[in-house]
Amino acid sequence: MAEFRIVTEDELRPVLGTLNSMDWPVPFDMVPELFQQLGWEKQRRKGGKTSFPISFPIVSVGDLQGELSRVEFRVSDTLPGASVENEGVVERAFPEAVRVVSSCLGVEPTDTPWVDPGVQWNLDGGRQINLIQGEKTIELLYWSKRLADIERYERSRGVDPAHDLDDRE
Repeated sequence: MAEFRIVTEDELRPVLGTLNSMDWPVPFDMVPELFQQLGWEKQRRKGGKTSFPISFPIVSVGDLQGELSRVEFRVSDTLPGASVENEGVVERAFPEAVRVVSSCLGVEPTDTPWVDPGVQWNLDGGRQINLIQGEKTIELLYWSKRLADIERYERSRGVDPAHDLDDRE
């Protein structure tokens, strides 16, 4: 198997620096300017490609009532298909991804995501970063305060997002 690449501190630091320096809440119509500033390719209204030298450099963004609610992108290569072997590769690489993000932020993770396996950093102003260990890739989810507040509220009320529609037909 070829090397499973994780983005480096030098590659990630400017991205997190840019996101952290923005005046949140950010209007969603600022997304094209954000992509341009980061050197990313906007391919559709809610996403495109990062400039990271990884196998599948996709990025998606969220619009919550006119505000940029999330910027989610892969920080590792993406393995072909889910398998026990691939999950093991991702699991072994995950601590390095945590180290890279922690180094860029200057702090260690403060929590774990509610549903997905990974780690979480609670940022100033209520924003949040979740680093998710997937079956075949590692993804970074940068959330606005508003989106993070929604999850914090649901978590405090015991709402399980995996089963929140089970009582409806």
